[in-house]
Amino acid sequence: MKKVLATILALVMALGLTTAAWADEAKAAKVGDVEYDTLQAAVDAATAGQTIVLLKDVNASSGVTVGKKVVLDMNGKKLYNTTDIWNEGTGAWSLISVREHGDLTITGNGTFAAKENDCYAVDVQAGGKVTIQNGTFIGNIHAVYVYIGTAIINGGTYTVQQQYPNADRPYDFVLNCYDASRADGTAKITVNGG
Repeated sequence: MKKVLATILALVMALGLTTAAWADEAKAAKVGDVEYDTLQAAVDAATAGQTIVLLKDVNASSGVTVGKKVVLDMNGKKLYNTTDIWNEGTGAWSLISVREHGDLTITGNGTFAAKENDCYAVDVQAGGKVTIQNGTFIGNIHAVYVYIGTAIINGGTYTVQQQYPNADRPYDFVLNCYDASRADGTAKITVNGG
C-alpha cells in the first residue's frame, strides 16, 4: 500500500512540475486565436486593423516596432525591460515605437514600465501615430516622445523616473515633441484626458 501511495504521490508531483513548466512557457501575445512567443512576432503577424492581446507580463529585450494600423490590448498586463533598450544609432528609444505607416491604439489598462535611466515608454517616429486610451506609462525624461508624427492622449497616467536634467523644470517633458518638428508642424501631441 505504501508503494502505491508513493507512486501516486510521485506522479502527482511530476504532473505539478510539468504544469508549472507549461505555465512558464505561456505565449506573450495573440492575434485572434493564434498565439505568439513574442509581442514583436504578434505585431509582425497582425494585418491592418487587427487587435493584438498581451497574454502575460513581457520583459522586452529590445523595443517593439509598429509599422501598421493595429490595436494593442494590454489586457491589464505589463510591458517592461530589465536590460537596456536605448540605442541612439538605431532609433531604439522606447519599449514600443510607432513608425512610418504605423497607427497604434493602446487600450486594456496595462503598464509600460521602462527600466530606470534607460528608455521612454512610447515614441513616435517617421510620421507614425499613437492613440492612447488608458494605461500607466513610466519612462525616463519622457513617458511619450514624438519625433515626427502624432500622439493622441485620451486617458492614462504618465510619469518619469529619470527627470529632465534642468533642476528648475524636472517634469516639463513627460509628454514631449522634438522642438524642430513641433515648430514645423510635423510633431503633435493632443491631450484629451489622462
